[in-house]
Amino acid sequence: MEFEEILLEIGDFGRYQKYLIQFFMVPTTFVTSLYVMNVLFMVSVPEHWCYVPELESTNLTLLQKKQLSLPVDDQDSFSKCQMYAVDYRRLVRNITWPNGSALLPTPHPDWPVQACQDGWVYKTDLYWETAATKWNLVCEHDGLPSLVLCMANIGSAIGTLAFGIAADKLGRKIAFFTNIIVATVCGTLSVFAPNFTTFAILRMLVGGTLPSNFQLPYIIIVEQVGPKVRSSLICLSWLLWTSGSCFLALVAFLSKSWVTLGLVTSLPVALFLTYWKYLPQSARFLIVHGRYEEAAATISHIATKNRKDIPDDLFAKLMKIGQTMYNEKQEEDSHSLLDFFKFPQLRKKLFIITLSWSAIAVAYFGLTINISNLGGNDFLNYFCLSVIELPAFVLGRYLMDRWGRKWTNSLFVTTAGLFCLMPVFIPSRLKIFIMVASVMGKFGSAVAFMVIYQQAAELYPTPVRSMGMSIGSMVSSLAIICMPYVVYLGTFNKFIPFLIIGVMCVTAGVLALLVPETLHENLPQTLEESEKFGVGETFFSCARSKKESRNCETTDEKTRRERISG
Repeated sequence: MEFEEILLEIGDFGRYQKYLIQFFMVPTTFVTSLYVMNVLFMVSVPEHWCYVPELESTNLTLLQKKQLSLPVDDQDSFSKCQMYAVDYRRLVRNITWPNGSALLPTPHPDWPVQACQDGWVYKTDLYWETAATKWNLVCEHDGLPSLVLCMANIGSAIGTLAFGIAADKLGRKIAFFTNIIVATVCGTLSVFAPNFTTFAILRMLVGGTLPSNFQLPYIIIVEQVGPKVRSSLICLSWLLWTSGSCFLALVAFLSKSWVTLGLVTSLPVALFLTYWKYLPQSARFLIVHGRYEEAAATISHIATKNRKDIPDDLFAKLMKIGQTMYNEKQEEDSHSLLDFFKFPQLRKKLFIITLSWSAIAVAYFGLTINISNLGGNDFLNYFCLSVIELPAFVLGRYLMDRWGRKWTNSLFVTTAGLFCLMPVFIPSRLKIFIMVASVMGKFGSAVAFMVIYQQAAELYPTPVRSMGMSIGSMVSSLAIICMPYVVYLGTFNKFIPFLIIGVMCVTAGVLALLVPETLHENLPQTLEESEKFGVGETFFSCARSKKESRNCETTDEKTRRERISG
């Protein structure tokens, strides 16, 4: 007896499930990117230069003030962190005004320079104020904005573990609402932080809600729908995340101030607490924990909403399902990480899938936070890098069922890498081409992200599937922790982040062809079957058609397929 059989009786995609998707999953997933990714704009560093108070009372233009006080660097740009160490009062007295125009003293190459003495002037065309301008996170402190992003990623890695345990032990409902409270409280308090340290810690706590705040609504829904709908829900989740990211660009543009942005994107999240009364606990979770009466009440409620009859002998059926789930859990617990190293083929799959997962995550996240190094308008850069994901996810969903998982993943990871390598060879003055390369790199990584989850779940055999997926997620999380500082290297040379991301993606894309194709194949159920799965495939093997796959079935595979489908 399987839980899916109960779902078929009460409606595995009826009014109840559609209601949850429309009024729970859609708004909660859409808003997630707003209150998590807003930190990119909150710590953004506007164009800046040294403040010279002696020149402020003059009638000089901004360009004239810069010419008189700022040395020029190797790229013929005015210095952001140094000024001439001269007597500015004397310089001002030596300015003449023939015909009403200022005639400036010519700075001499031998003039000494010094660090900014009286703070900085920040350009206000994009931002009126950010956390970086509030605490002067520039020059000798210009690595601190990257530290905030790094700490948010550390929080994400810790939060994934913490909320994952909470979801399994206390239930998806409690984990979700705890996540919402943390995000709302810490996100709101961060804009009132009295100092940078407090701000960074609060943003780390907000970062701890990702990716749980993205995954939990999906998990709550996917545990209550039939198998045919589940693969579409992950695509829907990504589309909602991306739509929220596009909207965030507009909100940040209109906000101008980091305080306004933080409040506008954090406070409304508290409205989701009103769902507590209407959101039931997951029936699967209740069954796993032996709470059969509560599970029966939840299932009866779903049946009523879907206008279906409550199944006969429901309590007995739930106890039987619970025993089956318990046996499966015992089987999973009997395996460990060492199993991946005992079997050569499984070990190879773990290495390649984990490398692909990490490369995709590095490209996706790295290109997203690299908006400031692209030049121009941060909001437009972020919007372009976000909106390109919409067609990417749809294309990824289509191609992995047409070309197969292996070639779709390999092609688009490699594509992302090649586009990321292009800026290394493009002159820095051709900013539009660098922007296009970034957008296309993001496109490739987004397509691959859609595929890698499905491919990993299908390649690992049942006993170690959850463990393999967890390893991929954990390693990729550790990889992106470093990305803010990789992007920070772009302040020294804008091509460094592109080079690192590009090399990693191309390597992962080529190696991705070494794993077997899973489309239209009977997937391995045991560790022994996993060792034999795909052994005869070549480097350039493609997906077989459904007809070819059926014709090549062994008697045992055919019997198993018929048992599963029947």
